[in-house]
Amino acid sequence: MVDEKLNSIEQIEQHIQAKNNFVLNGGAGSGKTSALMDVLDLLCKKNPKHKIACITFTNVAANEITGRMSNKNINLKASTIHDFLWDIIKNYQKNLKQVLLELINSNDISYSGEEKLTDNWFKDRTIDYREWRKIEEGIISHNEVLQLANKLFKDFPLLRKILKDKYDFILIDEYQDTEKQVIEIFLNYLQKENDSLITGLFGDSMQSIYDKGIEDLQEYIDDGTVKEVPKEDNWRCAKSVITLINKVRNDGLQQEPAGENLEGKITFLYSNKDQVNIEEIKQREVFNDFDFSNYQENKELYLTHKLIARQFGFENLLSNYEYKENLTSDNPDRLAKHLFKIQGIILLYKNKKYNEFIKKTDYKILKNSDLQTLKDNIDKLEDCSEKTIEETINFADKLGIVEKDDKLQNFISEHEEQYNKVKDLSYSEVINLFEYRDEHSPYSTQHGVKGAEFENVFVILNNGRWNQYNFSYLFENRNDKESIVNRTRKIFYVCCSRAKKNLVVFYHNPSEQVLSQAKEWFGEKNVVEI
Repeated sequence: MVDEKLNSIEQIEQHIQAKNNFVLNGGAGSGKTSALMDVLDLLCKKNPKHKIACITFTNVAANEITGRMSNKNINLKASTIHDFLWDIIKNYQKNLKQVLLELINSNDISYSGEEKLTDNWFKDRTIDYREWRKIEEGIISHNEVLQLANKLFKDFPLLRKILKDKYDFILIDEYQDTEKQVIEIFLNYLQKENDSLITGLFGDSMQSIYDKGIEDLQEYIDDGTVKEVPKEDNWRCAKSVITLINKVRNDGLQQEPAGENLEGKITFLYSNKDQVNIEEIKQREVFNDFDFSNYQENKELYLTHKLIARQFGFENLLSNYEYKENLTSDNPDRLAKHLFKIQGIILLYKNKKYNEFIKKTDYKILKNSDLQTLKDNIDKLEDCSEKTIEETINFADKLGIVEKDDKLQNFISEHEEQYNKVKDLSYSEVINLFEYRDEHSPYSTQHGVKGAEFENVFVILNNGRWNQYNFSYLFENRNDKESIVNRTRKIFYVCCSRAKKNLVVFYHNPSEQVLSQAKEWFGEKNVVEI
């Protein structure tokens, strides 16, 4: 009699009983987070007193896991890896200072300050973890926490014992995005102790699209440190998309439809014309089911912010900014913050969020008639798309809605050349950039949609002069460009696996080799010239 195949949770349960570390490898849409929650429930049922740490990539994910727990009495600590490790090591100040100096002296931690750092220098100082760093004052940031923790766990057996006494299980979500120096703590150093701590990891090596991630755990699987549990379900993607992404994967994992997956449609469009217009392409019949005004369910994916800026109308603003990340990251500079404040206030008013609008505006409301004046002024400010950036800043200040404070004035004074490059640009570019940043458009970078899902996905295969990626190399399977092909394969996999219904991919001026591979992956009838 043939035994019925065990599902992934049953396999994990067997590994837990055998006191094995395990890794659940599941493709896009396989329900890895749900599996993690199932394992937490399983551990809680086995013993409510189990001490469990759940390490996530973001605070949002940590809060989501805590919120989804059906048993609120579970002994669970969910946090990011930085917070988790810092909580373990922060009280061992003597060791922290010793290791910090060792890493500085070996140039593993960079330091270019004027002070000569010694044991005596740190004697009366405390090592603290912040969002920023100032080594000479003992302030370290994210990278240093990981470096210090790695060396402390490597060099001090007692610290390893302390961690093992504190937890029975450590579960790591999105392991592929976790740095190797972190994985070493759990799968190298802690293995030196013959205690009962079990490490479980959840993720997908094909979705390791960030530079610092370990990518895969194959060396640990091969040497038996962890037992692999494949998860072949796909609850998200259309069946046609699953067929495609199974061909794109090259790690042996093949997914199967697991729920009410749609049939869906995949199309590889290409053009050999000298010039193409993406907006004209989107009018073709293959996009009939797309509704790009519904940007929550329809996405247009580009590799870089610059390519999106060209398409969405903030190219001049982005190209004239010396540090472009100050416009597109979560840490805009003072000028960008001021512009986003103006547009944010306008948007609050347009969306009738009047209480938030009144709280954020600089306009002083002293009597009832001031409310009518404020309304009249914001109506005037709304119509600034034809003004320049400088005109809009001055107009918002004149109306009292967003005042030019000292921080802005100091920035302009200190970055006069930068300010002069953008002050005469159309304010409409700020409007477009704000809508893009605020996710009020169908546009996204290909990295930015990891973890998300949409009804319809349109992927533009353009390298954007980013030499770490090359879609030609991927489709031509260039053996001499293995690292670039591997990186590009993963971002392509992530893009395609977002689609619940329809996927359209566009390639401009493909070679015959590219077309040949496209026909193999998409099917000949789905490769269409326009």
